[in-house]
Amino acid sequence: MSINHFLALPSLVTCSPCIHGGDVWLHSRGQLPIDFSSNTNPLGPSPKALKALRRATRYVHLYPDPKATKLRESIAQLHDISANSIAVCAGITEILYLLAKIFIKPGDLASSIAPTYGEYEAAVLSEGGRFEYVLLNGFELPIAPLAEKSEKAKLIFICNPNNPTGTSFKREDLLKLLFELEGRAILVVDESYIDFTRLGERAHSLIRDAPEMPNLVVLRSFSKSHGLAGLRVGYLAAHPQLIEILERVKPPWSVSVLAEQAALAALEDQEHVQQGRRIVFKEKPRLQKLLASKCRLHPYPSDANFLLVKIRRKDLSSAALKQLLLQRNILIRDCSSFQSLGASHIRIAIKTRSLNNMLLKALVEVL
Repeated sequence: MSINHFLALPSLVTCSPCIHGGDVWLHSRGQLPIDFSSNTNPLGPSPKALKALRRATRYVHLYPDPKATKLRESIAQLHDISANSIAVCAGITEILYLLAKIFIKPGDLASSIAPTYGEYEAAVLSEGGRFEYVLLNGFELPIAPLAEKSEKAKLIFICNPNNPTGTSFKREDLLKLLFELEGRAILVVDESYIDFTRLGERAHSLIRDAPEMPNLVVLRSFSKSHGLAGLRVGYLAAHPQLIEILERVKPPWSVSVLAEQAALAALEDQEHVQQGRRIVFKEKPRLQKLLASKCRLHPYPSDANFLLVKIRRKDLSSAALKQLLLQRNILIRDCSSFQSLGASHIRIAIKTRSLNNMLLKALVEVL
């Protein structure tokens, strides 16, 4: 089936940009807090990426390659797929808004599981679309309810592993869902955190399937496992016909010279990613145990580099706990904005042993 079956092309020339701000990242005293709210590599960026970033400053007077050709080729080589199946953008957020611009016109429906990353809904609403959720119950992908939604939905979003729950879904289940959606909806799989899954890419990823599937889009980020969130680099793998359409609607030069050079160097340093994985795998069970025993919190199982945590105290909200920790220069994610979670959940990124100990000490003091 052609990709044209899914398109809402008349909307391409009538859309206006939507601007979103992030969470407060500066402490009231002007200090940078220890940030447990952002789920990035506990080691930060690769030293090789930082070195490339410094070298690239000599080229800031030049316009970047609008298609980030070298980076596309490196990504293609990494995943063993063709470069014409890849587009590089200013982070996954830009990709989401471009997909909404391409596929959604006013009144169109999109869907996802709940709770999940809120920017899927925001992107769809920015084009006048509607958004509905299927409640995530346990650790299984709700294939039948999502397939039912696809009778009317244009886009189905799945974050794998899911943010904020840390739930991962096997590729065979995602392929079952993809089969159910065929001819009706596009499946958008966000694999931002896939490097931190225990079983890894082979067990969970659909990125090598995307070039051959007209109703599949797979997203990857340089923000998480590569620690380059501030540079805004992400990419998608999809059918070449969709890539061609997306390149037509993407703003020119959205990926800077600095971002492309740092991303190229980051790709070459896979050992840095593996080191971050090892820290997460070692620290996560320890942190789960101590949050429960020392802090009277309830951390949920997670196959990612973060933990969704329930506050047991009825008199303490997630927003209040966030403010108490900010007074100790520690930033956590208040999860009250996530669908179906309410005011009793927080999210904590896994950091290094010393930083995790600082978080535990602060939590013991305030709880």
